[in-house]
Amino acid sequence: MLEGKFVFHNVGQGLFYSGTIMKNTRKFNFIYDCGSEKEENLKKIISYEYLKNLDNELNMLVISHFHKDHISGLKFLLEKKKLKYIFLPYFTEIYRLYILAKNLSFAIKNDWYLKFLINPTEFFLEYRISKSDIYYIHSSNHDGEEDERLIEPNEDFIFMDNLEIMNNSFNLEGQHRTDKGHIQYGYWMFKFFNLKINEKKLKVFKQCIEEKNINLIDLNLSDEKNINFLKDCYKKVKNNLNDTSLVMLHKPLVNNIIINGVCDMSLLKYKLFFLGCDFYGSKCINYGKSYKNLAQLLTGDINLKNTNNYIEFKNYYKKYLKEIILFQVPHHGAKGNWNENILKDLPKCFYYVVSAGRNSRYNHPSFKIFLDVIEEEKCFINVNEDSEKFVLELGGLKWKN
Repeated sequence: MLEGKFVFHNVGQGLFYSGTIMKNTRKFNFIYDCGSEKEENLKKIISYEYLKNLDNELNMLVISHFHKDHISGLKFLLEKKKLKYIFLPYFTEIYRLYILAKNLSFAIKNDWYLKFLINPTEFFLEYRISKSDIYYIHSSNHDGEEDERLIEPNEDFIFMDNLEIMNNSFNLEGQHRTDKGHIQYGYWMFKFFNLKINEKKLKVFKQCIEEKNINLIDLNLSDEKNINFLKDCYKKVKNNLNDTSLVMLHKPLVNNIIINGVCDMSLLKYKLFFLGCDFYGSKCINYGKSYKNLAQLLTGDINLKNTNNYIEFKNYYKKYLKEIILFQVPHHGAKGNWNENILKDLPKCFYYVVSAGRNSRYNHPSFKIFLDVIEEEKCFINVNEDSEKFVLELGGLKWKN
């Protein structure tokens, strides 16, 4: 018997997603992003809701990108719990400097964030994480993927990694891999997708940084001059470079799987963002439905509105599109990152989940996305700080005789 529990925690404007996969008594616990603009709320959830009920080790952390609302709880989490594997996107030094400029106020108040941006590997070493267990995921050429090996039901849980090894050397120590391929833990597969950074957009920022002779390693944020320099260079970039995130698809990797007991989400107490549960919530109740397979797609803040991005993304995951039943709407439901084509390209997807603040200053989530989803009679769920957390619980995964 294989069981799973997957949670969008109610952290408000941010994202904290956790998963537990269990076969008999063996468990594999993982997290995708750990951040919120409401840090105190996030810390309470980490301590009293997540770690308090975590009766095993934390096996894997995936960081989609380095903005504060996706990473603000990182130091607190590492102080509370040791973890084994870390997966994060590889960003060049100049792009990490751009991220710093975008999140300056957070960096000024949190010394650890600057240390992380200067060298994530060195930051993680302070928390007894081995260099060999830190994986930087680069974008591959995305020109086609090989079929994954199917696992027979009698195999034990083992950690496997068949991501292509990068031959180049980079300025951050750790394991450097492309997103071509997948990793698997026994019966479960994790498949990453990463877009290349648009270097043309970054060129203006880079030129400004070089003119002002700013260096990330030697940067002193207590110097007002450095702060003003960063702000000036950031303003020169006309378009927001928040295009990419490390996307993660995860799913069972077994022949003829039938899933029973989807799902327990305490929906009778749950409040949707725009409409009350009594009006639309009944359509979101989906207890006991069986599926041929299950896949969940977590997107961070990726921009799928861009046509080229969407085509690349769609082609990369094309063999899994009919298996996806849950899709995390990117960038907290921002209209500028949404592509309505996802609704037809994910024909079996039922849950469209947004993690956003109740009174988001960015007006997240977009009312258009809400309408797009419910017009297709799918379930739109906004997990905010005032709601219940959203839980997708698999009561039992069985193999077909």
